[in-house]
Amino acid sequence: GNPTPGDQNAIEEGREYYLKHCQVCHGADLEGDIGPELVGLDYEDNDLFNLLNDGIEGGMPAYKQIGNRRLWQIVNYLNYGNKK
Repeated sequence: GNPTPGDQNAIEEGREYYLKHCQVCHGADLEGDIGPELVGLDYEDNDLFNLLNDGIEGGMPAYKQIGNRRLWQIVNYLNYGNKK
């Protein structure tokens, strides 16, 4: 499970990794572009981790190569730092 749910440092680092790996498709402000909008996601932490890790066939590539720690930080950013 998520080793640091809601941790502020994990959220901030997750935003950095999001901007590096995800914004090209989902937008800098999660507004969506090539990929869907990510504001107000309703995924459990483990489900979102698995989605990022495994990708979506015919859509989003898998990101397991960036490592579990970074994936969990992106999960923290999307699920806890993404409150608009």
